[in-house]
Amino acid sequence: MFAKVAYGLSEHRQPLFLSAEEFWARFGRAESGTLEFKEGLIKAAKLQEPVVAFANAHGGRIVLGIGDGTDRPVLGVVWDQVAEERIQEA
Repeated sequence: MFAKVAYGLSEHRQPLFLSAEEFWARFGRAESGTLEFKEGLIKAAKLQEPVVAFANAHGGRIVLGIGDGTDRPVLGVVWDQVAEERIQEA
């Protein structure tokens, strides 16, 4: 099973297409000062706080499509023009 995992602030600003195993191997399951998980595409106003914090910390990644909880399921997100515009608004 492949999950669409899209994240902002990547070097190419393109969505990644990874299996759950590939995703966890690349990012790990813990949030940090430079990594934050979100279940889905949220309003631009709610993205501003982590984006500003990451900018102050010289970078970071916001990963969309990851569920809450101890198991952190990979939910994926639909990546389309609307999603792209919402990310750019932040």
